[in-house]
Amino acid sequence: MGCLAGCGISIAAIVLLVVFAGLGHFLFGNELVGVVIYLGLLFLLPQLHRRAFIGFAGGGSNVAYFDHGLMFKSIAISKDLGTVYLGSLFSRKSYGLENIRQWSVWWEQRRGMFTTHILRLTVADVDHAQWDVPFYSLRKPNRWVEILNQATERGDSQPQLGGQPYQIPSNAPPQFSPDRKWWWTGSEWVPAASKE
Repeated sequence: MGCLAGCGISIAAIVLLVVFAGLGHFLFGNELVGVVIYLGLLFLLPQLHRRAFIGFAGGGSNVAYFDHGLMFKSIAISKDLGTVYLGSLFSRKSYGLENIRQWSVWWEQRRGMFTTHILRLTVADVDHAQWDVPFYSLRKPNRWVEILNQATERGDSQPQLGGQPYQIPSNAPPQFSPDRKWWWTGSEWVPAASKE
């Protein structure tokens, strides 16, 4: 079972290679032509997707950070850190930072082969309310959590917890936020530095 689960991707790649070799032999009389076409598509499609996504985000001069995840999923943020661009193979959308409700990092083990680390964003969008951007490495989704945290801290009037404002009853007594960066006066949040 372990070998079958662990070899799933390589078996699929070998099957596709054989299919393209057969097509090359059938159409051109040479298996090598089919193999070259297969390898060309294998390397060309991700590059075309990256270029199209960067173009959608306004070009390289507008993008501060960009990452291309697994399965043709992409994420980028504008230089003013006010717009987040999300894309998959068939859809691309942009969201203002105020429309991103929450973000988090998840992990998932696929068929016992490898662990995928997923950056999950919940947005204010009826058609596509949740975006998952999978990565092989945990470093990239953690980097994006920090980018989003810093982007929200630049213009915040209240503290954030994973993209969401701290929820506190209006009659709560004065207290620090859980990260101790904010002070609740009883009516509003103020930076904790101004309290001390």
